[in-house]
Amino acid sequence: MLDLKTLMLKTSTDPGLNRVKAANRKNSREHMPEKYKTVFGKISQRWGLMFVEDKITIPADLQKKLMQTLHFGHAGPFKMTADAKIFWWPNISK
Repeated sequence: MLDLKTLMLKTSTDPGLNRVKAANRKNSREHMPEKYKTVFGKISQRWGLMFVEDKITIPADLQKKLMQTLHFGHAGPFKMTADAKIFWWPNISK
């Protein structure tokens, strides 16, 4: 199970997301990690979490766990995809 406390902790300690935060603070697209450049300008931070538009950005080391959670007992790929729409990370559709 993925809880909010874990998500907040992992977001604060994820090296890639910390680079994104620093680039975002500087408003510097050139310092943004390559895989996040496509969403430059859509990134925000609230409540210890990072968002792309209104989607929660999942730290790299929690992505597999979240996918396993979403896959568990889902009613097919369309339902799982619909459930995942509140989350974001680079290449989530892959």
